[in-house]
Amino acid sequence: MASLSGTKIKDTFGLLLKMATSTVSASEQVVQDGEGNNTALKLSTDTVESTGDFKCTGTMTTSTTDVQALMLSSTGVFVKRNLSTNPIGTTSVTANSPLGATGSTIGVLPASSLVQLTSQQTATIDKFLIWDESSSSYKYIDAVNLADYVINSGATAIPALFIAKPQATTAIGTAATFAAFAEIANQPATGATDPATSCVALGGVLSAVSLVDAVGVRDNIRLSTQGMYRLECTTEIIVAAGTPNTTVQIYLNDGAGSAVLIEETQNNATVGKHALTLVYYFYADSGVPYDIGLRVSSTTAATLGLQTSFSVTKLGDVV
Repeated sequence: MASLSGTKIKDTFGLLLKMATSTVSASEQVVQDGEGNNTALKLSTDTVESTGDFKCTGTMTTSTTDVQALMLSSTGVFVKRNLSTNPIGTTSVTANSPLGATGSTIGVLPASSLVQLTSQQTATIDKFLIWDESSSSYKYIDAVNLADYVINSGATAIPALFIAKPQATTAIGTAATFAAFAEIANQPATGATDPATSCVALGGVLSAVSLVDAVGVRDNIRLSTQGMYRLECTTEIIVAAGTPNTTVQIYLNDGAGSAVLIEETQNNATVGKHALTLVYYFYADSGVPYDIGLRVSSTTAATLGLQTSFSVTKLGDVV
C-alpha cells in the first residue's frame, strides 16, 4: 500500500507500527503492529535494539584502506574499533622471540639478536625446530637424537677427506723428488676422470683443501682454512735392482719457508714393492694457506708406484 490517504482507520490500523505499552520513553519497548504483533525492533529515546537478525541484501562497498570496524560489546552494544591502533585480540601486536613485529609485519629475528648457546651449554633435552618432509609439518628433535643422526646417518658420516693419487709412476733417485698428483675426479675444470686413479674429495673438503703447482704440476696440497689436519701418506716404492736406502718425506713448502715435517727411511730395501707410511698432525693457523708436498729419494734408482696415496682429513679448529 503506497498511501493511507482516503482509507478508513478500521481497515488500515493493523498496518501501523506503534509502541507496545506507552509513548516512547527512556525504557526500551517492543514495536508492534496495530494488531499487537511484536516485531524484532525495540526503541527508546536513546537506543535502537533488534531481537532478531540484522540483514543487508544490497551490495556493500569494499575498502582496503579503512581501519574502523563495527564490533559487538559483551553487553550486546555496537561499538567502533580502530584496527590500526587496536588490532583484534590485543591493544597492539607483540611477537615473542624469536619472532619480531614491525608495524603490521611479523618475521623471524636474525640469529645474532638471540642469546647464543654453546656446545658445552647444550643439554640432551634441548630441542630444535625441524620440518618433517614425510608429514609436511613442523616437529622438534632433541639434541641427543640429533647427535645420533649426525653420527650414524650414512648421509652425514662422510668425513672432510681429500685423497691424492700420483699422476703416474715416477722415477726417483738421490735428489728428493716431488710426487705429482692426478686431477681431481668429477671436477668440471678437469673433465671426466676415474675416481679409482684420480684424486678424490669427500664431505665438502674442497673448500679447505686443493691442489697447486710448486716445483711441478699439481705437486702440492694446499690447506686454505685454519684448523687441525691429519696428514697420512702411504708410498709404494718399487725396487728393480740393488738394495737402496729409500726415504719418504711429508714436506712443508708454504712460500715463506720450507721444512721436513716428518720422514721415514727404509735401509737396504730388497727387490720388489715396499710400503712406507707416515702420519702427521698439522695445525694451519691464521697464516694460511700452507702447501704440503710428498718427496721421495733413493740411494740408487727406484720408482714411486701408482698405489701411493696421500690423504688429508680436516678435523676442525680448536674449540
